[in-house]
Amino acid sequence: MGTGRTFNKAPITRPKKKAIERRRREKIHKARLAALGVPEEDILHMTSKKIRELLKHPVKLKKKMAAAAVTATA
Repeated sequence: MGTGRTFNKAPITRPKKKAIERRRREKIHKARLAALGVPEEDILHMTSKKIRELLKHPVKLKKKMAAAAVTATA
């Protein structure tokens, strides 16, 4: 019996995901949110899925955060 394709395909076709790369991406996403004006306390309580959803429309988020800052100061 030969080993066949079963043991030979996975790492060659597609690299495995690594936890360190995920943490690096999440750190960059959090920095982008902070630059758009989202409070640091809010970012800490968000899930990674929520962070990605917010970053899909950065212009809308920036306008929303600016409006919130104006109403908070008034």
